[in-house]
Amino acid sequence: MMTKVLLRLHEVPGIHKLDIYRKNQGYQALLKASGMTGEQIIRLVEESGLRGRGGSGFPTANKWHAVAPQPVPHYFVCNIAEGEPGSFKDHALLRNPHQILESTAISAYAVGAEKAFIYLRGSFRQEEAILNQAYEEARRAKLLGPDGLVPVDLVIHRGEDSYIAGEETAMLESLEGKPAIPRTKPPRPTEWGLWGAPTVVNNVETICNIINIVLNGPAEFRKFGTLLSPGTKLFCLSGQIRKPGLYELPLGTPLSTLLNECGGGALDARKIRAVFPGGLSTPLLPADQDVPLDFESLKEAGSSLGTGGVIVLDDSTNMLQVAIEVSDFFARESCGTCPPCKIGTSEIHRLFQEIAKQNSENEILLLKIQEFCEMMKFRGNCAHDRAAAFTVLSLLNRYRKIFLSNQTVVASTSKSEQVSTK
Repeated sequence: MMTKVLLRLHEVPGIHKLDIYRKNQGYQALLKASGMTGEQIIRLVEESGLRGRGGSGFPTANKWHAVAPQPVPHYFVCNIAEGEPGSFKDHALLRNPHQILESTAISAYAVGAEKAFIYLRGSFRQEEAILNQAYEEARRAKLLGPDGLVPVDLVIHRGEDSYIAGEETAMLESLEGKPAIPRTKPPRPTEWGLWGAPTVVNNVETICNIINIVLNGPAEFRKFGTLLSPGTKLFCLSGQIRKPGLYELPLGTPLSTLLNECGGGALDARKIRAVFPGGLSTPLLPADQDVPLDFESLKEAGSSLGTGGVIVLDDSTNMLQVAIEVSDFFARESCGTCPPCKIGTSEIHRLFQEIAKQNSENEILLLKIQEFCEMMKFRGNCAHDRAAAFTVLSLLNRYRKIFLSNQTVVASTSKSEQVSTK
């Protein structure tokens, strides 16, 4: 059931220390990569079929191929700005700091970047200290840094604490000392990134797979997962479930396996109703739709793998309260730059609150919410408005009758019945 690839060393006592990490094959992949060309490493990644684990599922090698042949300078950014409600995998990966440092150095070297940035969420103060300490250890050992096995200077940067800072172009703005506001695209970061130079931005879970791919080859990586979605995935299970936690499973694992075999099923005398399969930014799915957890299957089912933050709702859940909290999250975390997003998300939240007053015009209010969702689709500089629109529409499509009912109760009966969006 459980597979340990990325989390293989996380239970090793003292794994944050250089000597313990090296005793467990630490920096062997970097040593091997130092004897290869960047193109050879990119070819391995391409053969592995590795896809982005931060939400988009974009083929990793495609980004790398886009940057590597361009005129220098190049930059590489490791994204650890985790802000998606329901996701805590990035924070967990930080328990093994050398794994992150090694994979970042290999990735930067592969795309021809002499400088790489590890961008941390603003609240990760302790994690920043642990990463800095690990980096200093590895620098003194001549493993990392400009005088390391590969000539890549690593910069650990703790940035903003906002959700939108996780969007790749907003992150680049933040690294340049500006507010984390998404840029207009095109151009993409691979064309015009950090300080106008070609830049690769990858999520930390994505690049942690590079160690296994370089050390053991693409075939070993493809032993797990499906043909189009190879490898494992970190799933963050939370909400109304017996055993919440972090689970590493092969992509393509059925949703029921995660919920019942890993998570232990529903709480006493309850039944799982639905899940957000990849955090609040992915459309809701009914739990009886036993979808394989991979990029293609979830897209076909009308949702997305997202970050893998699976939030579970059972039959005691007040779905109107969920809609209020979800719409509040999207309104609160909008950067306010694009009018369709700024106005749309705040109006949707206001309208759901009006519905909660048991207004006789609930049908009209729901139609207005639907209109705002349609207006927001594909209108902004980033995916925030799109995510808000499709998530809210999934709630409308599945629970319209509940929202129309004048007997809907707003207040949840217990703290465990609320969806945490903060």
